Amino acid sequence: MPDKQTAAKNTPRKVSPYTASFMERSMERAYLVHEYGRVGKYLRIFLAAGAFLYFAFIIPDYLTLERGASLYAVLALRALFVLVTLVTLSALNNEKNLPRMHWWMSAYTVLNSLNFVGILWLYRSENHYLQAFSVILVVLAIFLIPNRWVLSTAAAALVIASYVALLAAHAANLTGMESVAVALYLFITVAIGAFSSLRRDYSMRIQYLATRDLERMTVTDALTGIANRKRFDEDLSRWIMLAFRYHGPFSLVLLDLDDFKTVNDRFGHYAGDAVLTGISMLVTTMIREMDLFARWGGEEFVLLLPQTEREHAAVLADRIRARIAEHQFPGIGRVTCSFGVTEYIPEDSVESIFIRVDGLMYRAKSQGKNRVVSG
Repeated sequence: MPDKQTAAKNTPRKVSPYTASFMERSMERAYLVHEYGRVGKYLRIFLAAGAFLYFAFIIPDYLTLERGASLYAVLALRALFVLVTLVTLSALNNEKNLPRMHWWMSAYTVLNSLNFVGILWLYRSENHYLQAFSVILVVLAIFLIPNRWVLSTAAAALVIASYVALLAAHAANLTGMESVAVALYLFITVAIGAFSSLRRDYSMRIQYLATRDLERMTVTDALTGIANRKRFDEDLSRWIMLAFRYHGPFSLVLLDLDDFKTVNDRFGHYAGDAVLTGISMLVTTMIREMDLFARWGGEEFVLLLPQTEREHAAVLADRIRARIAEHQFPGIGRVTCSFGVTEYIPEDSVESIFIRVDGLMYRAKSQGKNRVVSG
């Protein structure tokens, strides 16, 4: 049975079956950013095509409605629809808006759906079945637009309520059975759309978790939980490119446990694994969020420090060295590490900078271990 700490840790990953959203807001926000980034291209096409088709109906408007206030009001509403769409597309093109994009999409669906109901009001058609069918299409479109399920359902319900109010205003044109039929069609549409959207959104979030876990496994060391060599190589290549282009500093710290074979031989490999895990936890608490700490292999670890010069990296490395040396590992005692520290220099490659820091670390070994050598 999982303890309270494990349950608390897993809570953010839980997807509510009633709202199809993550229990933790930050996780839900991360998912929505991912989703809008993934479907952004197709969503822009969908919204732009919808605005074009909606505005194209000015032709039947002009042919159907008499020239006067009603026609000009319809034209104004269609133009407003296009304007709201353009503002939404502009927001969608800005990555800074992605964490709040669900609010943008909610405003878009509500404003443009009410816009549509307003046009139905101005037409004052007696063909309520045709109007109800068009409202059904709008509701289905709302559920197609990526958004939080609760917000989509609320927007669809608002459209239905607005149209029901319109029907009530034209009650004289409807028989009792017609009113029941129209209301039933609308209710069934919202119910089917909401249920299908709920199951779809729930499944997509579960799939998102599975995909993210799989991606994390490929760049995470299984024993220590920190980054693995693959992740480090990718980040080091990226930072070398950035440093070459923008001339920003970064440093590397390579640390290797002293006499680790003795630990394994004397206390066993499980004890050795506990030491590796303990060192990973110690170092992780001493570095910045932007720093990358990775297991290079065996008992070697590497630390990538963006925007950090060699002198400051050496100071941090010595603090880490002292922290590890004074730590008591249960059942084992104290262990020490030797450190090599270097800074990126122009024209460095992945191989050259790592060969240099590796040589500095072995120099620390040869000078007596449990020390920092920079160069």
